[in-house]
Amino acid sequence: MKKILLVLFTISVLVTSNNSIGEGAKPATIAPQAPASTVNAYWLTIKSNVRHNSKCKYYQHSKGRPCDKDEGRPCKICGG
Repeated sequence: MKKILLVLFTISVLVTSNNSIGEGAKPATIAPQAPASTVNAYWLTIKSNVRHNSKCKYYQHSKGRPCDKDEGRPCKICGG
């Protein structure tokens, strides 16, 4: 039992020391997501081949992929 506790303690010390490498190390943070650029400001619904702009209610809410402004048919609601 003492050996198991010693191993667990050693592992926790190693993990803690690896997370704070160097002086003044800051905890990892998630970078904010960049706003959609004009290149990827459109979403192409794969099944219907309809293009939506970033203000459309179907933008990224259908099975599709990012696309350019010239791909697919424009959406009748948002104009793609």
